[in-house]
Amino acid sequence: MTGLLRAVLRGITATLVIPGVLVTVLPTRGRTAPSAAQPRGLSFELTRSTFLNVDVSPDGRAVVFDLLGDLYLMPITGGAATPLLAGPDWDQAPRFSPDGTMAAFVSDRSGIENIWVVSLATHRPTQVTNSDKPVAGTPSWSSDGRELLFGTRGVASRLQVVTVDSHEVRPLEAHPAGALADAPFTYNYLAATSGVAGRDGVVFFSEIHVVHPRPGFQHGSRSVLVRFDPRDASRRTLTNLAQAHDESKPQLSASGRLLAYYRAQDGVTELRLRDLETGGDRLLVEVPDADDPYRWGDRGDPMPTFAFTPDERALVVGTGGRMYRVSISDGQPTEIPFRASATFDIPPRAAARRRIKDGPLDVRAIRWPSFSRDSRRAAFSALGSIWTQELPGGEPRRVNASATFDHMPAISPDGRSVLYVSHDLHAAHGKVVLAAVDGSAQRTLLGGEFEYFAPAWSRDGKKIAFVRSGRPSGPQRDPRSSVLEYGWLDLQQGTTTVAAVLPKGPVLPSPFAVHVSFSENGQELLCTGQPELTRIAVFAATLDGSSRRTIATAGRDVLGAISSNDGRRVAFVGWNGDLWLAMQEPGAPPVTLRPDPAHATPIGNDATTSLTWRDSGALFVASSRAVAQLAAPDWTPRAVTTLHLEAPRHESRATLALVNARVITVAGDRGAGPIVERATVIVRGRRIAAVGPASQVEVPRDAGVIDVAGMTLLPGFHDAHYHWIGQDAGFRPREDPSAIPFGLTSAWDAISGYGDMGQAAEEMRGAGRLRGPRAFFAGRSVEHAGGQVRGPEDAQHSARMHGTLGVDLLKDYNVLSRRTRRWFADAARAEGLGIVGHFEGLGQALSRVMDGYTGIDHPRFSVPLEQDVLQLLARTKTILTPQVQLADGTSSLDDEPLRLYFAEVQRRKPDRLARIQRYTSNSTYVKWMTPTDKPLERMRAFKVAQACAALVRAGGSIAVSGHNAPAVLVHAEMWLLWRGGVAPEEIIRAATRTGIEKAGYLDDLGSIEPGKIADLVILGSDPLADVLNTIDVRYTVVDGVVYDADTGTEIPPPTLDQHGGALPGSR
Repeated sequence: MTGLLRAVLRGITATLVIPGVLVTVLPTRGRTAPSAAQPRGLSFELTRSTFLNVDVSPDGRAVVFDLLGDLYLMPITGGAATPLLAGPDWDQAPRFSPDGTMAAFVSDRSGIENIWVVSLATHRPTQVTNSDKPVAGTPSWSSDGRELLFGTRGVASRLQVVTVDSHEVRPLEAHPAGALADAPFTYNYLAATSGVAGRDGVVFFSEIHVVHPRPGFQHGSRSVLVRFDPRDASRRTLTNLAQAHDESKPQLSASGRLLAYYRAQDGVTELRLRDLETGGDRLLVEVPDADDPYRWGDRGDPMPTFAFTPDERALVVGTGGRMYRVSISDGQPTEIPFRASATFDIPPRAAARRRIKDGPLDVRAIRWPSFSRDSRRAAFSALGSIWTQELPGGEPRRVNASATFDHMPAISPDGRSVLYVSHDLHAAHGKVVLAAVDGSAQRTLLGGEFEYFAPAWSRDGKKIAFVRSGRPSGPQRDPRSSVLEYGWLDLQQGTTTVAAVLPKGPVLPSPFAVHVSFSENGQELLCTGQPELTRIAVFAATLDGSSRRTIATAGRDVLGAISSNDGRRVAFVGWNGDLWLAMQEPGAPPVTLRPDPAHATPIGNDATTSLTWRDSGALFVASSRAVAQLAAPDWTPRAVTTLHLEAPRHESRATLALVNARVITVAGDRGAGPIVERATVIVRGRRIAAVGPASQVEVPRDAGVIDVAGMTLLPGFHDAHYHWIGQDAGFRPREDPSAIPFGLTSAWDAISGYGDMGQAAEEMRGAGRLRGPRAFFAGRSVEHAGGQVRGPEDAQHSARMHGTLGVDLLKDYNVLSRRTRRWFADAARAEGLGIVGHFEGLGQALSRVMDGYTGIDHPRFSVPLEQDVLQLLARTKTILTPQVQLADGTSSLDDEPLRLYFAEVQRRKPDRLARIQRYTSNSTYVKWMTPTDKPLERMRAFKVAQACAALVRAGGSIAVSGHNAPAVLVHAEMWLLWRGGVAPEEIIRAATRTGIEKAGYLDDLGSIEPGKIADLVILGSDPLADVLNTIDVRYTVVDGVVYDADTGTEIPPPTLDQHGGALPGSR
């Protein structure tokens, strides 16, 4: 099947002497090879560090610290640092052993973060742990040097203890089960990291708790200090839970008498000291540049590692980019200067470069194809409508020309009728419709308060099966829950019977996650459902519902499965879009579906988008618009049908002249580009034909002239990480009516589910059926939901599958393995795609940069960003999408940064409030309009915005995102960036051009230049004079079509002979 269907688819040493420590510098090698792509050599001279983990040697004469994934040694007095370990691996969090001969550290050199030790004499690293779950935080030695204490990633992680010599691992304590009472709160445990053990074996550590209730605390979470005594398994929370502060990162003095730790509250961080003998607790020093620790959750250390000097007279701390010696007696800091040279070989940045085709829409999202028994007629869904086509060679005909959205057709066995699901875009419920193939004689068969899926015919054409989603009945029903009902309708009697009920998971991530058909003998319904996000169930139910048997089950590495009509075979789709076949003998136990040759037969590795079993035992498999028929014994294609559909594109066909404009072109390498005063912009059809001063641009005789004097033109706004398409496999398309009113002409949807639903949404928008921004999309995140990536071939196939489905920019959603991430980065480069990382801590994010990722999206970076990170991001041209408004922490509660923005809109742009309210839910609007007394400068969002300003000044790139609808959040993000110090011209670039570059479409969008598509925003005021003016959207232009931002409606193009509907000032 594979080839045919794809064809259709298309050695220096040196010595460093530190008093008391002899260190030999040797070349180091990591176990994971860097990318095979031609590397870029980058060298850095660094004196500042963003997240400086530092430890002091047992004799107090040296320090060891990490910097951009390498380890360095230096005299404690400061000076030039010498590499201890350097290379392509990411090494961090070093700690001296008690005897000073080794350092433990965290490294991904085995492919994933584990604990290693390195000899200071030979520089030879040795792996200590071999876990497939990443280590989180910093390792800590036992006092005898035989064991190491460490944490692991996860929302329910425990501290572990490993014996260095034997590598045996055991949990420090049994994990608390369920919720524990600790008056006045109830909490669950989360993410214990970075413990330290005293000479008596007592361990101190910090962990994240979820606390209920916790008024005034973000998400009900906090970081607390815990004392655990392994001798009697007793634990005690040291943090005062009645106080509104977070405490983290405890460190013990050599004697075990003093405990130093961080306390954060309301954006203020303190380094404090507790005497464990007297119980005295005092402020040592306030840390003004410290980050807000809550942000880390389960992703590692909240603050960098620091250490006592052996004489307990000082702490050595990294903060504000520098290293300090802080006196225990008076808290006075003294800088320890350092200099470090670093050289990296970094592969080329993965990046797509695509063009947007002109002409009619060549529809690729041909969905749910269905064939008559003689295969002479097909029905399918495309552009939100049902189409039928005579085969071979017939022209597609639309069955229903109404404004409803119709999908999931099932053509009758005789080929004369078609069933389909229909719904209004904004209705809560749908219906099942029966129509003749020519669209006549339409009637509703099933309706009510349900959403319907996958109607199917019985073999004799007298019954139809269906799946519907509704609420469970009964007085105790949970209004948040939902069920799937599997039933059938007798077409002669008009009676409906429900044969089985199954819980409905939160989303239906693939077109085959829900299915129903009649068995070969007509006495059973063969059903597929997804009661949980990570579980697929295939079962049979008798028509009367009296009995039910399980045919197959599957876990999170299967997207969907469908049983053959005789119940002997199950076709299923693996996480990567591969097609597999499993056998099920009558009377045998249920089969467990696994996309593994040891458990099933692979029968296809293209991007499967639809599956249908025929009564003959043949399997119809669709991949985009190609449908292959497979059959036993070899399951190779017996026939391939390619379905074609072209449709008119919703675009301008007129010639427009926008005159007297102030044009911010955003052309060129930096800033807002050339600004043209009293400019003329000529638009022919959907593309810009000319732009320049009025004296240099002639207005064509056939042009409709629009006078935009006093207004400012700029490229349309782009959200670089948006969520609006959804993940429910496109069963019900979504639109974003807020996009046009707020000038959002394009966006990258960061997770649009498996299959072609992203492509389908963009095609519906392009045909004028859906409102929303021009859609670029990620599809399903790579390795999402625990996919099994066994090697670079799997990553390559995943990238190719995404590309087949219209994806240009891959999304790595927290892929834990560095090895796997490198495979995906290499695959993206090979397939001409981009790839971004998502929501990670500093080390995980920066190692992605080292591997050539296109960008990093709303990472949990430590801020402020210092010289090391700023230079790395700028020189690799990595695009940072910060999403300042999502900067969580103890200092930002209940959308407080957004509330400040909307307070400013209320004060200075009150005429825009009605538009905001129109596209916002009432509860959200009330929250946003509720004032806050806290200044932005006391919120973590401000620090993140300042970090973005520093990155731009260093030559780096940022992109703008509001993350979710309504699109007004893009404007809030721009304002927050401006408050943090990003210059207005750089904000305009970030909100128009940089995100387009990230998506790979800079040849067609992102600036106002001849040849580019006319996606424009017309503002009533100047955004360079005041960034708040970006919300002053008067008109939005998409594909040359002009829309009134107040109403969101299209304005007919003005012509020399027709003036009706033109903009004010048109002639």
